Amino acid sequence: MESFLERACARDPKRRRSLPRGARRARFRGKAGSGTLYLRAKARPGFIAVEVEEDGRGIDWERLRQVAAGKGLPAETERNLVDALFADGVTTKQGVSEISGRGVGMSAVKACVEGLAGTIEVTSRKGFGTIFRFDIPE
Repeated sequence: MESFLERACARDPKRRRSLPRGARRARFRGKAGSGTLYLRAKARPGFIAVEVEEDGRGIDWERLRQVAAGKGLPAETERNLVDALFADGVTTKQGVSEISGRGVGMSAVKACVEGLAGTIEVTSRKGFGTIFRFDIPE
């Protein structure tokens, strides 16, 4: 039986790039020691709740605010910033590599989840990590 990620993402190359690429090395995380990535899933009546948590640098909301405003996107509220995080072409990375920095990964995640009529919630504190919560209808 296919998982919802396989069903929704595996057939589309853009969406396939949205799947997690693993924890970063300490020098890229901005923290000493190994990074930890938690994946939790729970079946609830009518939907599947998936939570991905990492203990890295967290989202630099001020940097995201600057990037979003520079692209003409609303950046005044927390909701605006979460929307900007998932917008095409938005990246806070300084350089572009083969797998990151182009601003397509997070928009692909959003397209994948919305394609399943799901929702996304983001919680992040700079220096403490980020939690992404996905609620996907069965």
